Formats: sequence, structure tokens, C-alpha cells
Amino acid sequence: MSNTPPPLTALRVAQLADTLATEARTGLHWTKDHYDRERYERLLAIAAELLAGTLAVSPDTATRWYTDQPGTQTAKVAASVAAFDAVGQLLLIQRINDKKWALPGGIVEYGESTAVAGAREAWEESGMYVRLTALLGVYDTRRHGFLTVSHWVLHVFLADALDGTPGPSNETLASGFFTEAEASALPLSPGYADPIRDAFTAHDTGRAAAFFDP
Repeated sequence: MSNTPPPLTALRVAQLADTLATEARTGLHWTKDHYDRERYERLLAIAAELLAGTLAVSPDTATRWYTDQPGTQTAKVAASVAAFDAVGQLLLIQRINDKKWALPGGIVEYGESTAVAGAREAWEESGMYVRLTALLGVYDTRRHGFLTVSHWVLHVFLADALDGTPGPSNETLASGFFTEAEASALPLSPGYADPIRDAFTAHDTGRAAAFFDP
């Protein structure tokens, strides 16, 4: 058996950077020693440099992610909706930032449940009212190829499209309903291929169990 470790993927480097930054932030919070503080600050800078190189963002952007939150570094929470129309087509939105397609969704605001946030985002981004029916899954964005500086935990809900006309918004270029074949041919925003695939599978098979990363 070979003792050679597997090659480091971009995902693994980002995860290691997050872990390193968390250890550094914890040390900075508790230490009273001047020299230890300098060491933890160097570790935090290394973590930011690793994350910046992995995600192709500026070191300043990565540093802000690791330093703007007070206290212990934690993942952010987001919600998305996989809403189907009466003939089994899935609602997708075209994002302004990368002009690619994704499930409607966004950040969970203070005081909101993830379900309320998902339904709100669907309306804001597509003009569609939806009724959530089940939790499709909880996705770790670091593990599914989302190219976000922040580490997000994404809750994706299955839903029925109730009313409205899909169209653009101040957050999207377009929105519409697509078959699985049509969706697979679209340029998808990084990270959304897995939940979109899972949504069609759950809709077509009636799968009840929600996905989660081990």
C-alpha cells in the first residue's frame, strides 16, 4: 500500500485554509501573550493567502472574510428553492454576477427561518410564489464546488410553483422553467450541478430522505 498522500485539490486547500484560520482566530481570542498573538496573526495571513490563491480572489478579500466576524469564525447560512411547475420543469434563475444559471436562493436574514428565506428569495429573484414541500438537502459549499470566499451551509428545499410569471429582477438577468435535459445544457453557476441533479431525482422518484454531507 502506498504511503503517498493524494494530491491536494482546490477544495481541500480551501478546507485546510478555513481550519487554519479558525485555529488562528481562536488563539487570538484567548491568548494574552504578545508573541503568541504575532504567531496567530501570521497563521491567519497564511490561511488568507491559501484561500485567495485557491478561489482566485484578492488576498484582501480573503483576509476580510477571516477577520470581519467577531469571535469564533463560523459558516454562513443560505437557502435555495428547487421549485417545479405542473409538468415537472424546474425553476432556474440567471445570475447577474457570472451570467450563469442557478437555483433561486440567498442569505438567511436575522430572524428568518431557512424555509421563509428560501421562499422569499424565490419571489425576489424570479417573480414566482412557491410552496415549500420538503427539505431536499443540506449542502456544504466547500464540498460541492461553490467558488465563494465565505464558507456557506446551503439548505435546499423542494417546492411547488404556485403563481407568478418568471422573469428578470434587480438580482437576476432572467428566470424560467426547464426540463432536466435543458437544465443540463445550461452553463450552471459553480456548485449548483449537484443540488439541481438531486432535485430532479427527488421529484421524479418521490425520494423522501434529505441529502447531507457526511
